[in-house]
Amino acid sequence: MRVKFISFFALTGLATLSGCGTSPRTQFITLSTVPPKTIVSYSGPSLIVGRVRLPPELDRLSLVRSLGDNQVDVNGVVQWAAPLDLLVRSALARDIADRLPRGHVIIPGEVQPSGPAKVMVVTFAEFRISERGTVTLTAVWSLLNAATEKELTSQECTVHARAASATGGDIARAISVALGKLADAMVVQITKPV
Repeated sequence: MRVKFISFFALTGLATLSGCGTSPRTQFITLSTVPPKTIVSYSGPSLIVGRVRLPPELDRLSLVRSLGDNQVDVNGVVQWAAPLDLLVRSALARDIADRLPRGHVIIPGEVQPSGPAKVMVVTFAEFRISERGTVTLTAVWSLLNAATEKELTSQECTVHARAASATGGDIARAISVALGKLADAMVVQITKPV
C-alpha cells in the first residue's frame, strides 16, 4: 500500500514538472498599411510593384533583430505569418496604391494591364531592427519600363520608425510605419514626369 502511495505522488510530481516545461506559444505577426496624409495626383502608366529583395539574414520566418555590427537575435517564438519579402512587397504596394488615384497600382496577385506600365524593383540595402526597437530601412528602388525593361529612374531613401515596445506586434507596426514613410517618398518620385 505504501509503494502505491509513493508512486501516486511521484507521478503527480512528474506531471506537474512536465507542465512547467512547455514551450512558449508561437506568436505570428504580419504587416499592415499606413493611411496616407494626402493622395497625390497622377495620370501616368499603371505601376506594378515587382520583386522586393531583403538582406539575406532576413530570409527566414523568425523575427530577426540586430544586436550590433556582427550579431543578430533570431526569435523562434515570434514569427512572420508568411515570408517577409512577400509581406513587405504586399504592404508597400498597398501603401503606394493608397497614395495614388484609384486603379493606378497593380497589387501583387492582380492581373497586369495590357497597356503601358512601369515596374518598381526594390532592394533593401538595410532592413534593421535594433535591440531598442528602432527600425531603419534603406531602400534602393528603380522604375523600369514594363515593355522594354529600360530603367527610367533610380532613387535611394532611408526612413526610421520606433516601436512602442519590444513585442512582436509593436515591432511589426513600426516596420509598417517605416514602409508607409517609404511609400510617401516613392510617390513623389513616381509622379514626376520622366
